[in-house]
Amino acid sequence: MKSSLRTNGLWHPLDNYSRPVIVWVGNAPISLVRVMISSHVEQFIIQKSRPKRDHFFWIIYVERDFKWHKTQVSAISLNFINKQIIVISGSLRKASYTTAVCRALVKEMNETQKASAGNKIEFVLRDYVRDLPLYDGDLDLNTETETPPAVVVDFRRELSEAHAIIIGTPEYNYNLPGGLKNVIDWASRPFAKHCLLGRRIGVFGCTPGERGGKAAVEYLRNIVPLLGATLVGPELLFPKINSLITPEGLLDASVLSPLTELAEELAQ
Repeated sequence: MKSSLRTNGLWHPLDNYSRPVIVWVGNAPISLVRVMISSHVEQFIIQKSRPKRDHFFWIIYVERDFKWHKTQVSAISLNFINKQIIVISGSLRKASYTTAVCRALVKEMNETQKASAGNKIEFVLRDYVRDLPLYDGDLDLNTETETPPAVVVDFRRELSEAHAIIIGTPEYNYNLPGGLKNVIDWASRPFAKHCLLGRRIGVFGCTPGERGGKAAVEYLRNIVPLLGATLVGPELLFPKINSLITPEGLLDASVLSPLTELAEELAQ
C-alpha cells in the first residue's frame, strides 16, 4: 500500500488509515459516494481505481481506529449480487408490443442460458409499472411504520440484488410512459442509498411509429448515469415494431439480434 494518497489536490498519509474497507462498483459520481459514506464515517479518503470493463471502483479508506461494523453499511454499498437480470416493460397495455418484446427476450435468453456451460443467469420479466403505487414522499416515509409499502420494499430489494437490469420502453407524448417514470421515481429514493446505485442497466425503445421511442430512450440514457448506475450498450430503437413481431410473439432477427447482444453483455 502507498504511504500517502492524493485526493482533492492534497496528499494524505495513510498511516492513520486502515486498509480499504469498501470497494464501490459502478460509475456513481464522487459527490454521491461521499454522501453515502459520510452517513457512516466522519473521516475517510476516496480513491478511484483503474477502469474495469465499463465501470470503475471507488476504494474507501477510513481511520485506522474506526471500528467498522457491517450493519452500519447500507445494503447498496456491500450488495449481494444474485444471478438474475430483471427485465422491465414500461407499458401497461395487455397487448403491448414492448411487453411482447421483453417476454420474447426473456424466453430466448433463458433457453440460451440453459444450454450454456458455467454459471447460469436467469432473466425475469417484472410488471413493476402495474404493481407500484404512485410515488408519494409521505407514503415512502410513513411516520407510523417508518417503512414504505411492502411492495416497494420487495421491489427495491430485488433491483438492489439484481445482476443487471434491462428496461424496454414505448414513447408517450415524446417522453416516458407515466408508469415507467413512476418506477424510476420509487427506485431513485432514498437519495444516495437507492437500489440503482452501482447497477448495470441496458435500455431499448420500440413503437409502431417511425421514431422507435427515441425521446424516451434518450431520457433513460441520460438519467441512468446521473443516478449512479452504469449504462451498458448502444442506443437501441425499433420503429414499426408491429411489423417485426408475429402474433405468436416471435421477433424479427433485426430486433432479436441486437437485444440478445445487449443481454449477453449484461450477463457477463
